[in-house]
Amino acid sequence: MFKRATVLAALALFALAARPALAQQVMVDINPFGGVYMPISDLVEENGDTWGQKLGALFGGRVTVWLNESFGVEGEFAYALSDGEAESAGETYTEDANVMLGSLKGLYQFAPSPGSPFMLHAGAGVAMIMHGGDAYEDVEGTTDIGGTVIFGGTYDVSDMIAIRFDAQDFMYQAKFKEDDFETDGKFQ
Repeated sequence: MFKRATVLAALALFALAARPALAQQVMVDINPFGGVYMPISDLVEENGDTWGQKLGALFGGRVTVWLNESFGVEGEFAYALSDGEAESAGETYTEDANVMLGSLKGLYQFAPSPGSPFMLHAGAGVAMIMHGGDAYEDVEGTTDIGGTVIFGGTYDVSDMIAIRFDAQDFMYQAKFKEDDFETDGKFQ
C-alpha cells in the first residue's frame, strides 16, 4: 500500500511540475477578423436557372492554440452578409440571405527566413456551412459539412499585435429541397 501511495504521489508531483512547462509552450491567439465572402460558383444550376450567393462582407472570430512554434489548432466562426441571387428566364432576383461558416483545422506556420517578422501558414480541416435568411425560409438542406483549406501570412507589428491575411476555401456538397423540388448536389 505504501509503495502504491508513493508512486501515485510521485506521478502527481511530476504532473504538477510538468504543467508550467507545458503552459509555457502553448500559446493562444484570440482575434476578430473582417473580410470579403467571395463565392466562386453558383449553388444551384438547374434547367438553365441559377441560384447563388453574392459577394458580401464577412465578419468573425478565431481561436488558435499553438502547440509549438510551427503547429496549431484553430477554431473559427464567420458570418457573411451575402444576399441570394436567382437568375431565371433572363430575369435576376435578389433576396436577403446570409452564410455562417465554422471550421476546426490544423495549421502549420513557417518563416521564410530566420528571425523574420513575417510568417506563412497553411492548413486544412473540417467545416460547417449554414445558409440562412429570407431566401432559405422554406428550404431544407441548408446546413452542410465539408472541408476547408487555408493559406496566408502574418506580419508581427509588435509582440502583442500582428496583421494576418488569409485565403480560405470551403468545399462542400450543396443540395437543397423545397416542397417537391430537390436540386442535384453540386460540389462547391
